[in-house]
Amino acid sequence: MLRELLPTDPVIFRHSLPACKACGRSLRTVKPSALDRRQVFDIVAPRLEVTERQCETKECPHCGVTTTASFPSGVTKATQYGTNLKSFAMCLMQYQLVPAQRTHEALEDLFGCSIAEGSLVNWTKELHTTLKTHEQTLKEHLRHERVIHSDETGLLCEQKLRWLHVTSTDRLTSYALHPKRGTESLNEIAILPEFQGTVIHDSWRPYFSYDCANGVCNAHIIRELVFAFEKDRQPWASDFKELLLRINNRIEQARGEGKSFLLPRTPHHFERQYDRLLSRALRQNPRQRGSPHRRGRTKQTKTRNLVERLREYRSAILAFMYDFHVAFTNNQAERDLRMAKVTQKISGTFRLRPVLRCFIAFVGTSPQHATILCLPVMRCRLRFSAIRLFLNLISLSSYVRFTFRKYALRKKFCSKTNIVQSKRPSR
Repeated sequence: MLRELLPTDPVIFRHSLPACKACGRSLRTVKPSALDRRQVFDIVAPRLEVTERQCETKECPHCGVTTTASFPSGVTKATQYGTNLKSFAMCLMQYQLVPAQRTHEALEDLFGCSIAEGSLVNWTKELHTTLKTHEQTLKEHLRHERVIHSDETGLLCEQKLRWLHVTSTDRLTSYALHPKRGTESLNEIAILPEFQGTVIHDSWRPYFSYDCANGVCNAHIIRELVFAFEKDRQPWASDFKELLLRINNRIEQARGEGKSFLLPRTPHHFERQYDRLLSRALRQNPRQRGSPHRRGRTKQTKTRNLVERLREYRSAILAFMYDFHVAFTNNQAERDLRMAKVTQKISGTFRLRPVLRCFIAFVGTSPQHATILCLPVMRCRLRFSAIRLFLNLISLSSYVRFTFRKYALRKKFCSKTNIVQSKRPSR
């Protein structure tokens, strides 16, 4: 919603009243008795600005030595693009998920500069090099957090399956790319081995191998309980689901009242209900016994595996009840992975690993830590409203240009083949 502002550099147009509307006499010398103001919010027309830097060369009249001034850091070529244009291009490619070809067209339409796709790839590599220091800083901050969220997903990179691991909070997000999914990758990421707080995850077994406390995503548990109730006709599963939701509602109510913990008798009451429902589930789903002549473990049903997890990870499932800082679900990590999956749906795959690494480094960058970066990348992140307007201009200009090209090609083809273009009869 727009509100009336007092801009720092106001552009004011005074619409004077030259004559009286009633009698027609001049009012040029009459002072106004009141002013009616209306403000129009708009963006400045985009244009490419060229800044020339000149370094002087002087000869000392005393010793005869010739000295030349030095250019600022980053100005290394006779002609080059500046950091603001690079930041805008990288924001379009890495955060707004605009492909390289369309980014090239957008920059040409908006600023009149034709930038090759190879230059965009080189800027991507340059950005990744700049963000490496920030990645290490993010990991150091996450190791000292009280609660973190962790998850992983598969991505296609260079025609191979890679695993994208995310570790995040509501303020910090760290991504890591690794060919493996298990404990080896988590050790190389080097966050969980030194973490002493609570990690929330989807009950994947490698997370339980570390010394930190664990919290299980109850959205996954509820999803499996619904399956057990609807497919396997297990009445206890519906009661178990209602119990978890009732505990969460009780905690939300206590948090709304300004409390930071439940009274001791309340968790004990919920624990007794949890144990009673678990006993019912164990009785209705006995363990399958295999043949004595067959080696290996006997395959159990999905519902039996769920019951065993409810028994084994009881404290992790109820971690949100003991500590109000622990979330009920792992939605934070899953939302952080969504951008990577959307990018893969758009492009199908990542052709180069440095491009993927730059993407996850840029998406994981938080606006609160913009001072760490050397390039003013995050200033573009903080001006998304203007960027959305630019994208609207891009769509309009691209459509007009496509229509014009289509008409020009059709006219050229018709002139070569001597085909008379038919016109629709006017209605």
